[in-house]
Amino acid sequence: MLKPQFNRIQDSTLTGKNSLGKEYSYQDIFAHWKTVNLPTGSTVIIMLPNSALLLKHFFAVLKIGLVPVLLAPNLPRERLMEIVTHFNANAIVKVHVVEDLFPQQTIHEFGAVQIAVSNMSANPLTQKGEVILMTSGTSGVSSGCVFDFSMLIKNAKKNAKVLGLTKEDIVLVNLPLYYSYAFVAQALSSMVIGAKLIICGPPFNLDWYRKTIQHYQVTASSLTPILAKQIVMDAIKLPNSLRLLTIGGDRIGRDYVKALLALLPGKEIYLTYGLTQAGPRVFTLAAHSCNPELLETMGEPLPGTQIFLDQTQGPEGVGELLIESDTVMKRRIGIVDRNKKNELVNRRLHTGDLFQQDANGNLAFYSRKNEFISIEGEKVCLASIKRIVKKLPNVLTAMTKVVEVQDHTTYDLTVVVHKAILNQQQYIKNIHQLLPRSHWPHDIRFEKQDSISGLLK
Repeated sequence: MLKPQFNRIQDSTLTGKNSLGKEYSYQDIFAHWKTVNLPTGSTVIIMLPNSALLLKHFFAVLKIGLVPVLLAPNLPRERLMEIVTHFNANAIVKVHVVEDLFPQQTIHEFGAVQIAVSNMSANPLTQKGEVILMTSGTSGVSSGCVFDFSMLIKNAKKNAKVLGLTKEDIVLVNLPLYYSYAFVAQALSSMVIGAKLIICGPPFNLDWYRKTIQHYQVTASSLTPILAKQIVMDAIKLPNSLRLLTIGGDRIGRDYVKALLALLPGKEIYLTYGLTQAGPRVFTLAAHSCNPELLETMGEPLPGTQIFLDQTQGPEGVGELLIESDTVMKRRIGIVDRNKKNELVNRRLHTGDLFQQDANGNLAFYSRKNEFISIEGEKVCLASIKRIVKKLPNVLTAMTKVVEVQDHTTYDLTVVVHKAILNQQQYIKNIHQLLPRSHWPHDIRFEKQDSISGLLK
């Protein structure tokens, strides 16, 4: 098991927030968990803000023989109770437990953190040495992926090696640690090579982000495409200490990558593709050193990762990506959508992502399998719609929702913009001009996103 150097992990003090109060050592926290009487393999839900304390509780829970799962601190009660039930969870860690989380419970107080423990322990669905990573169920279906913790360590080591991270690096984590992207590809990748880790955020603020990098002399950071687009749109120069920036979670687009490279000359910019079920990193593209024509492709798979295309699952020339590696999840847990029940067959992961392969074998993301709908008999790719709309000025992202109108299937479009749009009708006109009439959305609405922490996935 990884032995984290907690003296190399600290919380950023620049935001002026210290809601967790006194700093407790890992030894203190581990000793406290030894007094919590739970069956080995019990699932423990950790709902703490981004912090060193979150990582200390995670590793203490794991070492004691329990199974940690990280959830958003502000997850609605209804979703939490659904996860508790379907994961057979026996304990919940929060800053303040202000309500009954179990029919019969005991509250363990440890500084600002409280641990609610069920007095009617459910039979564990997991075993010692396993962890659970939540999928997009953090905003939808209550489903998680079960891994041996050693599998996540392998993925983190591979990711660190591909990025060239060393123990001399200072890595900033500002994305939510309850997402696999931040937890494995940032936190664990830093910890396995002994780099210094600075933890802060969310929410994200450009000025605060730049000041944090400057103050701590951060050398490596990761962003989602939405955050990277903000940097381009506001032409933000990042401090000289930053040498490495990774972008993952979604596609960003060739034009934004070119703009980012021009804005940040001399810095290493890596585009990554992954999914929680794969543990999570799969592909990495070194955008700063590759042929510009390859900026829409996925780059190289991590060492030991084999990829295949099932071309029976998409249009001509397109296939579903299948993955084999030693970091693919063991199984699903929770409420498993019927489309996910057969995603893992003989240790081969069916990703649900469609890719297009060129004559040289380079792969480019095409769409999700479930992003095709039929509008009055014509097949429409919602991923293509979003990709087109996101090229408009000041557009951070676009989201679609399938709806039924007068017994016909269609979709509504939400456009999230960086700055307020004064002439929405002109934007609607532009969208209509970019799309065939048969592909027009039923409804278009605009949102100005001041704090985009809710759009990190």
